[in-house]
Amino acid sequence: MVTMEPPAVDVLVVEDDDSLGTILTAVLQDQGYAVARVSNGREALHRMATGRPPCLILLNLVMPVMNGWDLREQLKKVPELAEIPVVVLSGVTHLEKQAASLGATDSFTKPYNIKMVVETVRQYCQPSGRTVMPETEPPRGPMMS
Repeated sequence: MVTMEPPAVDVLVVEDDDSLGTILTAVLQDQGYAVARVSNGREALHRMATGRPPCLILLNLVMPVMNGWDLREQLKKVPELAEIPVVVLSGVTHLEKQAASLGATDSFTKPYNIKMVVETVRQYCQPSGRTVMPETEPPRGPMMS
């Protein structure tokens, strides 16, 4: 029996709220990103174990089955997954402190400004799937032809 690995994605959205997850996924896809959405940490681990890791994870913290804290601890155990930038999207109190303790690169409190989230995604991923380090990203300006 041949098993198919899932298609490569730029961004993995880990969000149990169907409305938020669907909107965020649609907006990122409209920007040219390949996006996969899962509903909890266990599904996220399975997704990453069966395909190429994403260049960015957008992570909710409070979810059923496996929460964001537990997922992040599992990711830290696998070197190639530990290096994936994580942006936390959550409504927990003291979010910045919580996100920093997880080693997240950024965080947004729900309800978040989706345009700001998209700008943050652009700092780490190009729609092609190429990871960009924010400190070395070339200046954005009009393209000359």
